[in-house]
Amino acid sequence: MPPRPRLDVYVLNNGEDEHDIFYALPVGLGMPRQFARGVVTAERHEIHLHSDVHRSHGYRHALLVADEARGVDDDLRLAAVHARREGVDRFLVLVLPSLRDGRGRLDEVERRVRALLHDLGVDGDATPVLRGPPTRSAGRDEGRTQAAMRELLAALDDLPAVTPAPTLTGLSAEFAIEADMLDLVFPLLLPATLIDDVRATPADTRALRGGGGGSFEGGEPYLDQDEAWPHCPDCGRVMAGRLQIDSRDALHPVPAGHGLFVVFTCPESSCEGEVLRHHPSPDPQRRRHGEAEGRDYFTARPTIFRPSGRCWLLPEPEVFVDEHPDTAARLGEVAYNDDAAAVFHRIAQAIGVSGLIVCQHLGGHHLTTVGTVTPRCELCESPCVLLAQTDYADDQRCLWACPRHPERMVHRIVP
Repeated sequence: MPPRPRLDVYVLNNGEDEHDIFYALPVGLGMPRQFARGVVTAERHEIHLHSDVHRSHGYRHALLVADEARGVDDDLRLAAVHARREGVDRFLVLVLPSLRDGRGRLDEVERRVRALLHDLGVDGDATPVLRGPPTRSAGRDEGRTQAAMRELLAALDDLPAVTPAPTLTGLSAEFAIEADMLDLVFPLLLPATLIDDVRATPADTRALRGGGGGSFEGGEPYLDQDEAWPHCPDCGRVMAGRLQIDSRDALHPVPAGHGLFVVFTCPESSCEGEVLRHHPSPDPQRRRHGEAEGRDYFTARPTIFRPSGRCWLLPEPEVFVDEHPDTAARLGEVAYNDDAAAVFHRIAQAIGVSGLIVCQHLGGHHLTTVGTVTPRCELCESPCVLLAQTDYADDQRCLWACPRHPERMVHRIVP
């Protein structure tokens, strides 16, 4: 049987707790959950669900999720406005009954959603609208959830047949606040590449890119033939290859000359010594193979980082306020809210990027719970760019480099 054509669909206003379609749809269809990027197979299409809405993806279809209790609130309006500005012209609406405080308002919510789409240049009357069970019941009310998710899957499968809306040439004055908020935040979006873990062997890491690089943790690090294996600058021990990031693995543009980055750390747990090395043009013909002083100083079961997709990221709200105080102040004025961090978080949710920063990725912005700001180059004071964020127990391992002086790197464990 030939493979089904791919259909890419944004999920708008997905929420964090109330209605997570990336969880409810696969579970309701008897499939395992896939975080942030859902893939489900329908009768005619292989459907790929996406959260981050950006014109560079080129996707035109969207599932707009509305909640009975919240109705057409500011978050739903912001998500719909952003999607139209980014080129979405076919919508499917899912109205979810509330587990509490709904008061039988499904008809009113549907009417208001159709009116909102009409105001955004979409034929709201012709837009398909479904009503499903609360997605929080996925896995509990099995029969009802499965029936609703099968209906949703069929409706997603039919999205290409929906008449496309005309290209949005401008917004009416009633959406001026949403437009101003999005205009302030949009320049802060940075491209990133999501990565998946693949268990491997040291031999697998040696073979990456024909022996000339690759991104992994714990494998055999790249060294040039005339390059000495590093010793700890603090205690003198032979160091262990900890992390290697190859900028050629990124699916997004990276600064010229970034090449390959290697992090060596001291094997002594009480020592914090590290050595960071940069190879602008790694070459398999120049690669040094073998052990360090007769011993393997890399993990026997390394992890290769495999690129899985491109996305866009915003900084954490606290980092945004610290690093962009003028924009934060202006955003608070536009939104009539003194808590710029809270407004920024709402926007990140509305445009579908708030949940992606927790994933392992190359590029983009870093995750932090303590407001760790972006480091600056010690030579030119330019903000460093994030090379990679990988999981480290309950924290994140982050590696940055200066875009102008890539040999100037910063390696941190970020809580």
